[in-house]
Amino acid sequence: VHLCLILAILPYALSTTVSSVSRIAGEVSLDPIVGTERRILNQVEADASSPAFAFVKVAGKQFSVGGKAWYPAGTNAFYAAQTDIMSSADVYLMFKAHAAQGVKVIRVFAHSDGYGFPDNIKTPNPIQPRLGVYNENALMRLDLVIAAAASTGIRLVLVFTNFEPFYGGIQWYVNEAVGQGQSKNLFYTHPNCKLYYKKYVNMLINRRNTVTGVIYRDDPTIFAWNLMNEPHTTDNYEINQGKKPGQIVAAWISEMAAFVKSIDSNHLLTTGEEGYRVRGDTSCCTNNWLNGGVKGVDFDTNVADRNIDFATVHAYPDNWGIAASDYKWYGPNFLADRARIAHAAGKPIVMEEYGSREGYLSSRNELLYYLQDQANALGYAGSMVWSLRHLDSQTGGYVFSYSQDGAAAVKAQLAYAARISASWGKCSESWMSGYCLRSCGKCSCTGGATCSDVAPSAAYSCAQQAAWGKCNESWMAGKCNKSGFVLATERPVRDGIRMDRSEVVRREYTFGDTSLSIYSRKYAEDTTKVSISMQLTVEQIWGSEKEVAVGKETGAAAPAPDLLGLDIWPGALALCNYLAMHPSLVGCRRVLELGAGMGLPALLAAKLGCSSALLTDYEPLVLELAAENIRLNGVGDIAATHRLDWEDPQGTLAPGHPHSFHVVLAADVLYISDIVLPFVGMLQTLLHPEGIALVAHQTRRPLVLDPETGVPGLSRRDEPYEAFQAAVRAAGLVPRQLGALDAGGSAGPLYLSALAWEQAYIATLEPVARLRPLKG
Repeated sequence: VHLCLILAILPYALSTTVSSVSRIAGEVSLDPIVGTERRILNQVEADASSPAFAFVKVAGKQFSVGGKAWYPAGTNAFYAAQTDIMSSADVYLMFKAHAAQGVKVIRVFAHSDGYGFPDNIKTPNPIQPRLGVYNENALMRLDLVIAAAASTGIRLVLVFTNFEPFYGGIQWYVNEAVGQGQSKNLFYTHPNCKLYYKKYVNMLINRRNTVTGVIYRDDPTIFAWNLMNEPHTTDNYEINQGKKPGQIVAAWISEMAAFVKSIDSNHLLTTGEEGYRVRGDTSCCTNNWLNGGVKGVDFDTNVADRNIDFATVHAYPDNWGIAASDYKWYGPNFLADRARIAHAAGKPIVMEEYGSREGYLSSRNELLYYLQDQANALGYAGSMVWSLRHLDSQTGGYVFSYSQDGAAAVKAQLAYAARISASWGKCSESWMSGYCLRSCGKCSCTGGATCSDVAPSAAYSCAQQAAWGKCNESWMAGKCNKSGFVLATERPVRDGIRMDRSEVVRREYTFGDTSLSIYSRKYAEDTTKVSISMQLTVEQIWGSEKEVAVGKETGAAAPAPDLLGLDIWPGALALCNYLAMHPSLVGCRRVLELGAGMGLPALLAAKLGCSSALLTDYEPLVLELAAENIRLNGVGDIAATHRLDWEDPQGTLAPGHPHSFHVVLAADVLYISDIVLPFVGMLQTLLHPEGIALVAHQTRRPLVLDPETGVPGLSRRDEPYEAFQAAVRAAGLVPRQLGALDAGGSAGPLYLSALAWEQAYIATLEPVARLRPLKG
């Protein structure tokens, strides 16, 4: 059936003569790579000054980049890597033009095999002219495509091969590896075909781009790989053999997906399929062939494969024989059904191709609007139209430009994508006041009915409402106030405090617009048991009964070291100031505080709208008072305490407890060198792959006795912090210093650092030259 689409996108007959002009999906040009190639390469290199992106990740049923929502909306330009279709200059201009319109993703065929077939599309400059032989000249064009995309901020879906005979495809593999005249279905099972497919994929993924110098597997410009464009069998291939349909393609997908993931764990992977089923409803209507296994594709099984990151469908009601009067059957019976299956598997689904030929309806816009609106309402995570051209010439069939019929619908979809991608950045704007407070990371309430996630409609979730930018609309008032994970293993708060009440004082702190009440240890007004910066005076040292070892670090004499957590330290105040300035860092995220003590930063995160906050410490008495602080601030629905031994984390983490936290906080925990390695080990164990850690540290220059004179003085080094910096690098974490505070006097500066597994997750954090004053 899809052969109709191939013919429909070729408005004019293809000629086999070199002098003729090829028309492929409306594109025209026979300009080979000549002297302009190096000029364009130089231009791309000069223009490629935008910051490197992070890799696209799956975030539930949607996608994210650097922790922020990302909706890929764009088009298919399958021909971009073919030197006979577009000149090198045209490639660069195409990406610039699409980027100016807001396109975020373009799907490109990253293959061309042999020299084509006599009755189909020719391949005068193929990437793979013979099995296992690769054409560097043709590959350099693909390098250019990736570099041009990167320079304009567009990402790519790259396709390894094709069921249809566009530029070779699977029939070419069978002809070359098995023999002429053999069924193309052998591609999925014959060992020679599988071997050469894997060799091609391995070559491509491990290729170093001649323009950018980046290996393909390490280039985040690539959004995802397609195993194949529209994998399926010929009609009824398995059914005619008395076999259960869908098994051949599913087995091939499982094998090849595992292979791709074994050599590239950075990029997302999908099948590239259209959405055919073998277990669907075949009694519904005249269109039931889509569900009955005719095409030999089992959508349900393929989506569930552990190495497939998201599902795809291709949407062509006209090409699939659905009458123009019945096109609205398509939304509830195809798009909704496939979304249900993908979402049940916990994966995003993308409308990877969709389009309409001229004449199907009175306007192409009508069908495109319908398909887009249906997909958006159903929670589809992306869309790529077939096919939007950047110029007004060479259009027709399924191809149109930004000034022609169909453009209005696609522009609306690009605007929709922009709203989703920007929605997480809108939470702090004034017009968002009062809407989706918890979902937007601004919930200042303490739980219960006033801070819940009741969606305005059962059809759409609060996560969808937040992603679509609906938080500010009037009908959302009182809805979707809270979202995300709520800690299941909440520690009960015990009544009473084991410490004598005379030793405890209640302090009030305000950070930005958020206030906290904190119980902590009471200091006698006339006695300084330990200075706020943990610096000891010479008089305190001499007055102490504690022996001072020559050349060794010394600690405070009066408070027992294991009860230091009962105090409020300057790092906690600095960390709170930063969180108050950037509440979106913790909004709807799982937060852990290490060495929490009284839990000031974690409690503030709870007030700012995190999904859960776990306050951890080793000393039970410290945790008891921290639990009182949770109750005092009314955040017991999302905050809890937990005893955590850094030397034995597995032994002190409850079974089944989530070991992955989006935000890890720590303030003034690096007070001795011996604690550094266990602390960094905790970060390695507990920090989410896309998470960030914020560490506040007051510089500590310990008192040492001069070995010659015996006179005590401050060391020139902060040994714990130096050890911490070295341990972080050794652990593979990426550090970034966000700011410093001059505490004055003998105390050294206080540093606020961010850590992550990838630079991209902390690159956009706002630096502060000087943190706000430490006032409470």
